[in-house]
Amino acid sequence: MTSAPLIVSDHEKAFHLIAFADFVRWASAEDGMLDDYEADTGKKIKQPRTALEKMIDKATGHERVMAEDFIKWCAQVYGLDFLPGDYLTQIMKPATP
Repeated sequence: MTSAPLIVSDHEKAFHLIAFADFVRWASAEDGMLDDYEADTGKKIKQPRTALEKMIDKATGHERVMAEDFIKWCAQVYGLDFLPGDYLTQIMKPATP
């Protein structure tokens, strides 16, 4: 017996995208989550301490790579069967004023 394909509306996709983004934002501010990430991956998320460090991270792409790795880890560890295809594109867009 095969099940019917899952049909998800654009509104549902948008809701899931927002919910996942909120989860990742919450997780990135929780010490326990960051400790688990470091234990699982051997990578430490370190916030830049100075404006120069922040500029270097942004210029080298380190900031983006770090965020992408954490997002993918969240999706794998917390049982999300899919990572919305446009998630990284949408969430990593620069903020507009």
